[in-house]
This record gives sequence, C-alpha cells and structure tokens, in this order.
Amino acid sequence: MRLDEATSVLNRKLFTQAATSAEQLLCSFAGVGKTLEEDKANYRSLQGAAEYFVLLAFYMIAGEGDERLIIEALDRGIRVAEEALRIESFNRLFYRVKMVPGASLGEPEQSVEDETFKPTAKQIKIEKLKGRMQTLECLSHALWFKNGQRPMDIFRESVEARKEAYELDRFPFEELVLNCAQVGDYEYVSNMCQKKVPKAMLPPQSSQFKRNDNYVLYVLSKYALDNRDLEVYAREGVGYRYEQCRIWDTERPGWSPWWIGVGWAYLWGKHFSGVTEARLLIRELRGY
Repeated sequence: MRLDEATSVLNRKLFTQAATSAEQLLCSFAGVGKTLEEDKANYRSLQGAAEYFVLLAFYMIAGEGDERLIIEALDRGIRVAEEALRIESFNRLFYRVKMVPGASLGEPEQSVEDETFKPTAKQIKIEKLKGRMQTLECLSHALWFKNGQRPMDIFRESVEARKEAYELDRFPFEELVLNCAQVGDYEYVSNMCQKKVPKAMLPPQSSQFKRNDNYVLYVLSKYALDNRDLEVYAREGVGYRYEQCRIWDTERPGWSPWWIGVGWAYLWGKHFSGVTEARLLIRELRGY
C-alpha cells in the first residue's frame, strides 16, 4: 500500500526528527550505559522506565537511528521490565498530591504525593493488574523489536491480565479487543465486539463499516473463525484501519499512538501481507 507523496514526505520528516530527539534523550537524560540500580534510582516506577525506553527504540527504528542506541534502549527496556514484574514496580494510578514549600527560599511550591492517602483494596488490585498487563506488553514489544520474532507467550499473558483488569475497571475497549485479536482469541473478540455493534450485519451492507473499529474486528474475528466468505470485507476493514495508522500527523483527528498502529499492522501482516517480523513491520507502518 502506497500513501500519497505529501503524506510520505511528512512521515519521513516526523520520524527523522523523532529519531534524532530519541537519540539525544537516551544520551542525555537517560544516559547511555547506566546500570539497573541507576535506572531504579532515576524513575518513579520501573514500568514507566521500560515504557520510556521502548518508546525511544520505536522512534529510532522508524527513523533509522543509530543501531547501537536502539539496542541500548531495547536492552534496558527488557531489563527494567523484567525487574518491574519481579518487584511489582508499577505506575501509581490512585493517589493524592499535596503542595509543599520549595526546597529553598524563593522557589515555588512543589507537588508531592500525600503519603496519608490509602487506596482501597479494589484500587490496589486494579493498579497491580494494569501495571502487570502494560509491563508485560512493553516487555513483549522490546523482545520483538530486538529479536524480530514476537514472543506471543508473554503478550498472551498480558492479554489475560488485561481481560481481568477490564472486568474491574472499564478502560479503553479498543485496546482490549485489538490485543485479543492479535493473540488469536477470536471467540472473545467476536462476542465482545458484537455487544458494541449489535445491529452489525454479515456481510456488511455498506463500506462505512470500516470506519467502526469494533465492526472491523467483529468481521475479522468471524473471518478468522472460518467464515471465508468475509475475507474481502476483513481485508478492506483491516486495510483501512492500518492505512489510517500510517498517517503520523499528530494534528490529524483520529491519530493513533504507536502501539495501536503496531497492533493493526500486526493484524494486517498476520492475515494478509505476511509481514510480522518487527523491523519490516515498522518500516512499512512508518509510511514512507
């Protein structure tokens, strides 16, 4: 699939700039060659550190940055994600802040976490489930981007944690069903998406179906469950969503973050193009 020239030029400019910025951040703020103990001291949670390193790696890969720095970011992402899972160093979701005087005379007040606030047992469970699912997903991306082949066992573990968390806290539905589709849990995707589009017809009666992500995933799941008559519709729907993800102008309505784009690119590759190797997939997803 080829984008128009103007979009391709813009994508190239955006990713070239993003790769340069990522390299500078890794060399300055994050620091090349730091140990796990240094990373633990520099970040409020190791989950956040892992997500940061994988974000930098994605932009450097897409923008054809320094391979040495890409591997540095991925290795550190893997290392801190594994440690985050081991010690449950996850992002805080339920907390309060309070204002305290500046460190010295004349400095403005600063916000700090109010240690007296105690989240409920349910909030603690949600926080740990979400932290675990997102850290596992981050770890699977880092290993995939480094080694080429996707570690589906780790990603599947993330998806199971995401399902459990969704039952307690209705966070974005699209990521739930998109990730479930990637691990091949088509019965679950079909059932969940049908609830969102109860009047969906098979096959779709209008090409407008492709503008509804839940309808697209519903069609894809039925196709993957051996309804081969839906192949042309599944291809059209996933292809449309994939193409939208390849337009990286962040000012565009409906812009998707990189992990959503990677998810749709993986479904496109798995079912239609055959491209699931990480670096090849990212080169096509970047849109130039």
